[in-house]
Amino acid sequence: MCPLPIAYYEDEKVDYRENNVIRGYQWMIGDALLATPLYGNDYETAQTRDVYLPEGTWIDYDTGQTYTGPKLLKAFSLPIGKTPFFVGGTGVVIEKHNESLVCRIYPVADYADTIFYHRDAVTESRIIVTDPDWGSPKIVDTDTGQSIKSGLIRHAWQFDLIPGHNYNIN
Repeated sequence: MCPLPIAYYEDEKVDYRENNVIRGYQWMIGDALLATPLYGNDYETAQTRDVYLPEGTWIDYDTGQTYTGPKLLKAFSLPIGKTPFFVGGTGVVIEKHNESLVCRIYPVADYADTIFYHRDAVTESRIIVTDPDWGSPKIVDTDTGQSIKSGLIRHAWQFDLIPGHNYNIN
């Protein structure tokens, strides 16, 4: 996890938002998830926060709505049950689904290169996105040369990730 002022150090608008007035506690989880939780002494009653999105394309994790930053979302609704995440950066998110891992590629970047370290902290998978056709991206396991079946699920192209395998998306 990385506080927004460190992750986006060149953007002056991320500075000085973490206080008990603005309550702009935001941080990156990896290189794609922006956490925007209700944090502060009013978290039990608050329903909104001003959310700052740095430069780039950002997708609301729950709704799929797309925003272009830099942008301040005034009084952004964060009701109970809402996942307080936006996807941006590389757009590559790895999630556990049942007992396996899935890779979710969000259409936020035409080029991305990221490495995912597995549970043993040694095994890694590299995922490279290169100018994909977002209507039907081609996903290839570069270790086997095989095309990988994917589907558009919850606003992202999703496929099963095999630990230690590398993938190209174009």
